[in-house]
Amino acid sequence: MKYILSIIVIIILGFVGYLGFKNSSIFQVKVEKPISVTEEWPVYKNLKYGFEISHPTDFIAEENGSTYDVHFGTTLINHGNIYIKVFDAARYNIKNLDDISYTNKGASNTSVLSFRDGTNSNGVMFREIKTIQKPSANAATILFIHGGNAYELDWSCWPSKPCFDDETLGKMVQSIKFSN
Repeated sequence: MKYILSIIVIIILGFVGYLGFKNSSIFQVKVEKPISVTEEWPVYKNLKYGFEISHPTDFIAEENGSTYDVHFGTTLINHGNIYIKVFDAARYNIKNLDDISYTNKGASNTSVLSFRDGTNSNGVMFREIKTIQKPSANAATILFIHGGNAYELDWSCWPSKPCFDDETLGKMVQSIKFSN
């Protein structure tokens, strides 16, 4: 009888524990809306370098001087992170987009999916590079030069599902402009 009562208590405690974990935030998946390119996006203005760029609404810009100059972060799963790094063109001897070395950034198993050069509607010349690092990450890199600086915008996504599409990247690229 003692064993039967112990088993019943264990089963009841297990069931109560299961319900508690099932209803906790650990097991709740946040339903995300896709990035909208038709809505009006916020504009980030960088006074130090004199540029501005529109970004998806769910991203919040933060300035940080250590490993990147600007970070656009989001709490939404699978939207990735966007970083902008600024390089002194004279110091790194960068005169045009071909002088910016992009050799898979040293990551193993990385392949370039697409590569295109262009000039946006604000007259900013750019290079767009899309990569995949098997099996886990996708990235889009946009390189542009203005004045005495070279800019590298990286949008990294995990897991392997891309968190951006051509329309989203196109809207960001077209929004880049400089005040000086």
